[in-house]
Amino acid sequence: MIWYTMVYKGQFRSGRMHGKGSMNWSEGKLYKGDWVDGQMHGQGILEWSDGRRYEGSFEKGKRHGRGSLRAGDRTYEGEWANDKMHGRGRLEFSNGQVLDGYFEADVFKGTSP
Repeated sequence: MIWYTMVYKGQFRSGRMHGKGSMNWSEGKLYKGDWVDGQMHGQGILEWSDGRRYEGSFEKGKRHGRGSLRAGDRTYEGEWANDKMHGRGRLEFSNGQVLDGYFEADVFKGTSP
């Protein structure tokens, strides 16, 4: 069994993370931004130890709304829903390939909805 520790620095309300704050997980993940009732909610930045970085909107602990993700050889800028690329967006790869259009649950669906 693997145990992870978390360190939160920021504002609280009624004993829960609420307002501006940062959370650092022992496996190397870091979040800085808005919290509501103990969850990432609002605007923030989430970084992973492997170099991935998301900046944008969160809702109830998940990427949701507008945001951008840099991950390895690709960058996505666009809409998110339930922690997935969903809606209008643009995915660019370092080799020059571009997918510009509509995504549904992380899958590119084409240039029209």
